[in-house]
Amino acid sequence: MVDRTNRVIGTATAWLDPDHHGELYGQIHWVAIHPEQQGRGLAKPLMSRACAALRELGHDKAYLATSTGRIPAICLYLHFGFRPEITKPEDDVVWNEMKQYIPSLTG
Repeated sequence: MVDRTNRVIGTATAWLDPDHHGELYGQIHWVAIHPEQQGRGLAKPLMSRACAALRELGHDKAYLATSTGRIPAICLYLHFGFRPEITKPEDDVVWNEMKQYIPSLTG
């Protein structure tokens, strides 16, 4: 993503994972907005484009990984339909703790 002066202000990476839990998935790997540009809603169109690129490549499912300290990013990913993948009891504990920071997880 570039601004009006052609300066890079954001980036995202999406690619193929041929063996995510034994299946073919698209993966959103990197979404970043320059710190000076954060909070302006720029990650939404960037995510839209990354997801569109995966669809154009024929993917009908995708995943990503993030950390619990990235609350705004998690909210963005939830907005795009990504959901927590709970595979072990520790995951459930972490996501239950996240509910205090992300109200949409309680629904």
